[in-house]
Amino acid sequence: MLGKLTTKEIKQIVADYQSVFPEWKTVDGDTLIRTNHFIGQAIWFDRLRTGAYRPSARVHVFAAPDESGGTVVLPQFLGVKNREITARAHSKQFPAVVIAIKSEIVPPVAKALDAAAVAELLSARSAGRPVGAYALACLYAAIGRTDEAKRWIAEYHSAFNALQLPEQPSDRERSTFLAKICSWIEHSSCELELAAVAQREKVKFETSSPRTED
Repeated sequence: MLGKLTTKEIKQIVADYQSVFPEWKTVDGDTLIRTNHFIGQAIWFDRLRTGAYRPSARVHVFAAPDESGGTVVLPQFLGVKNREITARAHSKQFPAVVIAIKSEIVPPVAKALDAAAVAELLSARSAGRPVGAYALACLYAAIGRTDEAKRWIAEYHSAFNALQLPEQPSDRERSTFLAKICSWIEHSSCELELAAVAQREKVKFETSSPRTED
């Protein structure tokens, strides 16, 4: 066991990646992030106990509040060849990892973040999954697609009930928030209310590394 890379070492490694993605912001020295109004995307360079680092990516839906700064969806690792990189191999492997980040991660890192495109992507992957359904209901409501929002609210409750698990505090919080969305839709204030929610979640996302797994 070589032990984890030092904070200084991972910061230098992340700086190399930021040179390729200069529009992304560095958070906590080990994570690159970018945002639009309702969603954020992160690439985290996790320091492993073996002395290697492991890039992973995820999306945060700011319209769906959660302790990590928006609900985490679409967690992803790179393919096996570029999943773990040692400090010694970093310089040689760096070009291949950049190519993998550009070609494998969704939504594509080279394109602008688009909430509607993320919603469509997530829709194809979230059937039967409460967290994904919750995020989709909130995101569709935020962009004014209330029919889809209502459908995913129903999907959330169906998916949760199908699990037949005891309700946890986080489950109650999601159900309560979805009930608020239904009320906001009824009173035609949904987009305004969710814009304020998203702004608060975005601040949390931008000030700490998003490491909570989906």
